[in-house]
Amino acid sequence: MEVKHKKLGISIIGERITPELSFIESFCEYLERLPRDIRSSISGVVPFKNLMLAVELYKNKIITLGKFAELIGLPVHDSARILESLGIKPELGAGTKKELDEEIKAANNIA
Repeated sequence: MEVKHKKLGISIIGERITPELSFIESFCEYLERLPRDIRSSISGVVPFKNLMLAVELYKNKIITLGKFAELIGLPVHDSARILESLGIKPELGAGTKKELDEEIKAANNIA
């Protein structure tokens, strides 16, 4: 299978459709819909392997949205939009005191 996204200049080749290829295709389609400045900042900041790892950690409830945003180096709002584009509902707000502390720590690092 070959997946091409002309606007992004991405060509991915695989023998069969895998969850990873589906993820890449969905993510590229999402990126194409973003304004050019946001698209540029994402591609310049987020190595793809880091993004895939962060998505898996978030999906399996190992990290919070704040930690996800910190790992990929984007604001929480943009990070939530990325997750939504992948069909993952972002949980806004801390569910526990530990999560709240992590979010406060992440916010302090941004400021």
